[in-house]
Amino acid sequence: MACMSFDQVLTSEDDPARRTKRKPTSEDIRYMRKLQVYANNVLAFYKEKQLREEQAAKEELLHEKRRLREEKTRVIKNKRLKIIRENKLREAAAMAVNKRLTIVRENKLREEHVKEPKSTIKSEESTSSGQTKRKPPKKFIRGPIVSNEVTERLKDHILNERKGTDLKLVIQKNLYPSDTRQGQNRLSMPINQLETNEFLSADEKRILNNKVLKENEIEVLVMDGLAFECVVPMKLTMWHMASTVNYVLKTRWYEFWLANKDHLLCKSKIQVWSFRQDEKLCFAVVCVEKPDDEDDA
Repeated sequence: MACMSFDQVLTSEDDPARRTKRKPTSEDIRYMRKLQVYANNVLAFYKEKQLREEQAAKEELLHEKRRLREEKTRVIKNKRLKIIRENKLREAAAMAVNKRLTIVRENKLREEHVKEPKSTIKSEESTSSGQTKRKPPKKFIRGPIVSNEVTERLKDHILNERKGTDLKLVIQKNLYPSDTRQGQNRLSMPINQLETNEFLSADEKRILNNKVLKENEIEVLVMDGLAFECVVPMKLTMWHMASTVNYVLKTRWYEFWLANKDHLLCKSKIQVWSFRQDEKLCFAVVCVEKPDDEDDA
């Protein structure tokens, strides 16, 4: 008997007359099994395809989440770097402003607080040729160098107890109100009033003669010459003024004077001594004569 197609089988099954007359043969059964296997294979193929698509969708979702996390991390990192850069720029700008203000303040102090004596103020006189000339400044008259028990104790302490060397009297001067003001914070030592200019080494002179601001300073130690207990680090520099040149002890002078104001009185006569301790330049400041009103009291 010839094999029927699938459509023929379905037609024969729908035909009531044939349904009662004919039973499926072995060939029909094998055909139906092959058809079932084919249908199962097709179903398995589509199920596998669906699984692959779902897996691909999951991987794409994970990849997108990972990309978003990396993008978020990159944005946060860039924001932090931007904040750090802005902070550095602000700090640099603040430092530049502070440096500029410091320079302006020091220049102003030089102009205001290191005042030219009245006798050296510029004055002009008419000459026969129509030109003008300046009057020469009044020459500084040195007084006698004070030597008493205070100075002897100071020298003995420096040479014997501190084992200092190269002891020299640098200047003897009156302590003016400008030397005791917090806003000025410096001790001025005019070069034309010095007892010696040989307390500096060649390298120190070269540094102080540098015209560049902040590069003409030497770190020194300043000691009180009465109790020998207060030792303060300061900076020695040189200020070139219109009429004179001054050595200046600065940065912590007011702090030093405040600790010794009981004997470093305004208008008192002081001496500044230089010496070396372990090759480091040091100074000692001592009052050798009290002001006249203090003596009268």
